[in-house]
Amino acid sequence: MPEQSPERKAYMEEYRKRPEVRARRLERDRTPEAKAKAQERALHRDMEKRDIYMKTYMREHREQRRVYNQVYYNEHCEEIKAKAKTYAKEHPEQVKANNKRIYTSYKDLIFQHYGSKCACCGETERVFLSIDHVNNDGYQRRRQNITNVALYISIIKNGYPDDFQILCHNCNFAKILGPCPHWKNGMPPATFKIPKITMQADDKHATRPYTHTG
Repeated sequence: MPEQSPERKAYMEEYRKRPEVRARRLERDRTPEAKAKAQERALHRDMEKRDIYMKTYMREHREQRRVYNQVYYNEHCEEIKAKAKTYAKEHPEQVKANNKRIYTSYKDLIFQHYGSKCACCGETERVFLSIDHVNNDGYQRRRQNITNVALYISIIKNGYPDDFQILCHNCNFAKILGPCPHWKNGMPPATFKIPKITMQADDKHATRPYTHTG
């Protein structure tokens, strides 16, 4: 919208002050439609102010909220679990969709940090990729029944430790048997993280999905 000239501004200011104009505006503002619109505008302004206030408060009191939430959960643990169980039973599709959204968001963050491609062969197709335990200690998580979501949260909270990398399923399996066929002259690429702890052949926790037959 073009800026009004000084003359136009002066005219509009003088026009609004005319008694007949003010009377018409007052009569219009008293109509139910005008009152409803005014209330809607005021509510919208209040909601915007509240959103800004809440975002600022949440940011400035993050640790205080975390402690409060933990204390509240400890005191009402059974009640919270019961409500969550009831809600999940009554709204299975919503719970499933929400869990999938959370799972995907955490996984996206981790994949982005570790490169979103296989550290061995460079494969980028997401469906072929997995999060690898560099030190081959994933059996400890499986033994403790730790879910993938819990693992993702742990990785993020601990600042994306070097104990993880992205491998495709083929390279992940080949790593267990070693060396991977992608390695040149028996040497892995620079992007591949070498386990700090070598997995022993007789380790009862070592999973070997297949073996070479010749």
